[in-house]
Amino acid sequence: LWTDGELDADAHDLKSIQALEAMGPFGRGFEAPLYSGTFRVATYRALTNGRHGRLGLERDNVTLEAVWFSIDTALDRPPVVGDMMDIAYRLTRHEFRGHVEVQATIVAGTLRSSSR
Repeated sequence: LWTDGELDADAHDLKSIQALEAMGPFGRGFEAPLYSGTFRVATYRALTNGRHGRLGLERDNVTLEAVWFSIDTALDRPPVVGDMMDIAYRLTRHEFRGHVEVQATIVAGTLRSSSR
């Protein structure tokens, strides 16, 4: 999987998303940037009977909310707190009930067991 590399920790913000949106529209032949990185799972919540997942991810001084659609077919098991994940993700805007936040939409990844 080809990515645009690792995104600087301080670029996981709404200002960066606005800059990305200004470069659009994205589509076939001009895909939105796809970033890669290794994060620690801080939280995990299964959605839609485990088919999808919502994760809280941490790396350096970054805390990032993420969603992974079809996580059930991508991983051998659901992630647990403390696991390390190598992921490929798009930085997106998540709006819910008037609240706007940065969200990673995970498109691929691998899971490492926690060191518990």
